[in-house]
Amino acid sequence: MLKKILCSALFISQVLLSHNSFAGLIELEVDQSSYQVNDTVTAKIIVSDFSHLLSAAYTELVFDDNAISLIDWQFSNVFDDGLGSYQYADDSGIGTLFLEDYADIFADIATLTAQQGTSFVFATVQFKLLSEGLFQLGFNSDNSGLLSIDNDFVQTSYAGAIINVGPVTSVPEPSTLILMFLGAIGLVTLRKN
Repeated sequence: MLKKILCSALFISQVLLSHNSFAGLIELEVDQSSYQVNDTVTAKIIVSDFSHLLSAAYTELVFDDNAISLIDWQFSNVFDDGLGSYQYADDSGIGTLFLEDYADIFADIATLTAQQGTSFVFATVQFKLLSEGLFQLGFNSDNSGLLSIDNDFVQTSYAGAIINVGPVTSVPEPSTLILMFLGAIGLVTLRKN
């Protein structure tokens, strides 16, 4: 009986210790801190803090489609070792953009290592802002993640971005500025007399 318990305990400890604990971060970085209605936002999806070489990244970006309109996206080629990678994008969902990129199964490890470094831009996305307010660009964590080169899922954290959109500010026309300048000269002239 004792032998059976020891064997079971040994098996369970082996299973627990053989589990790989990888970690990574997918975050969104926007090009400004505040915007106006009709501005274009350029957002970079950045992958960092990973402890092992990655073979894939996939993410579902979520946004308020009443206030933010998707314009375009572009993958980086961080999973392409020169022979291509498997990129897929789907913007058919309302207020979502799904992006995934997988390295080829025979990808050159040295090339992938050099391209990934300690962090990399996974993709760049552009949006047009439609209305005023505070809006969040975030990730659906159920449909986002990283894969190690050994095809293990990487425990991933996510950091979205808050976008502050103010009203369009009007810029005075040159004729208005000239009239204001002439009025100021007139007041100075009257004051001297």
